Amino acid sequence: MLFFVVMSPFMTFTALACVATLTDSLMAAALVSLAINVVDHLRGRAPKAIGLVTTAVMSALAIYFVLAETEWSRTQIGMTFDVCIFAMALISIALRAPFTLQYARETTDAETQAEPAFVRVNYVLTAVWAAAMALMMAVDVLAIYVPSIPLWAGFALTFVLRGGAVQFTKWYPHRFRAETPAFQI
Repeated sequence: MLFFVVMSPFMTFTALACVATLTDSLMAAALVSLAINVVDHLRGRAPKAIGLVTTAVMSALAIYFVLAETEWSRTQIGMTFDVCIFAMALISIALRAPFTLQYARETTDAETQAEPAFVRVNYVLTAVWAAAMALMMAVDVLAIYVPSIPLWAGFALTFVLRGGAVQFTKWYPHRFRAETPAFQI
């Protein structure tokens, strides 16, 4: 369920881009992202890097498109999303605060969070997300510069990459726990 909440701004953009302008789709998606951030705040949760980055990028693109009276292609916008999330993942690793920790800390007890392995698991998860985003950027570049590739192929590859990262995120902590009996998630 958490995945769908995190992805809802992107899903909003993708769905609306089929029936509205890309600028309008970005505005609506930015509002969805902002609403998620506000709801988290009202529930007493800390702001999440991915939510803040998503709101900022979608808002900035929408404002730029309105002011410049132009729009990029859906693929270029998607690549911008991927680049920003990739950068956010790398920056979070460089700052020694992998972005997945923000979510993991909300669902684990203090004793587990104190384990060094807890942070290690989140470094791996964040690195996997960064790798998935890098591969999605490669798919975006192919879609932009090799127009003979069918649009559906790019969507399918992106879906598989994102789905793989989600499945790894669900699987890896349990595998790690099974191999490290002293560690509990």
